[in-house]
Amino acid sequence: ATPELNNVVTLGIDFSYPMTSGLHQVTVEKIELVGDWISQKMWYLSILSLWLFGIFTYQLNQLRLARKQLDEDTKIITHLSHDNKHLQEETSKFRRLSTVDPLTQTYNRFGIDQVVNALITARTHLSMPSEMPLFCLILLDIDYFKKVNDNYGHDAGDKVLQCVSNSIQEELRPFDYLGRWGGEEFLIILPRTQMYVAFDLAEVLRKKLAATSIELQRTNLQVTASFGVASCLDGDYATAFKRVDEALYQAKHAGRNRTVIAEEKN
Repeated sequence: ATPELNNVVTLGIDFSYPMTSGLHQVTVEKIELVGDWISQKMWYLSILSLWLFGIFTYQLNQLRLARKQLDEDTKIITHLSHDNKHLQEETSKFRRLSTVDPLTQTYNRFGIDQVVNALITARTHLSMPSEMPLFCLILLDIDYFKKVNDNYGHDAGDKVLQCVSNSIQEELRPFDYLGRWGGEEFLIILPRTQMYVAFDLAEVLRKKLAATSIELQRTNLQVTASFGVASCLDGDYATAFKRVDEALYQAKHAGRNRTVIAEEKN
């Protein structure tokens, strides 16, 4: 058995007896406490606790660093996502600007080429009768358009182009395409359409334009247009366009305000 010293509050120094009376000078050279300050069990427990505390502190710090890195990565990803969305919007904007005529909001020549290439590329996935054209073309030219610019100014000419474009688009199907080929010429692409359907549509448009009155600042103006129609069976767009262009020339040469079907190639 050993004494318990966990409640010691004072320390005393004993002297040997007998001691003579008088003054004595005592020098304390050393005070030494002998014995285990803590038990072996407590010592091991302390080491284990310190080791566990160190591991816990290290893991807690690693978790803090990981959380901080996660927050930084999240900010970077959010920023990159925002930049990517902005770039996609800008790309779509510039793609639209590169394929759309700004005045009439129809396809320009580049846009028309993109449409034709897409139709030709997709024909291998389409199941169509052999006599069904891949697409039909309607090329129209506003008659005497130069006189409109000369007599009423280019602002009036722009308004005529916009009115003609809007009138045409009102008659087209959702899967048809309209483009401004240049100047006062418009090209209509009718996918998977028979020639007689394309001719009927051209006549509807011709009569509609002839009956439309365009309001200008000083007067109301009526315009007519000449039409050429051609089909494209084999995907040879260049040849089909040449034929429809020749048909339009024949319509204008024959007196304008009429529709001519292109001769079929041999």
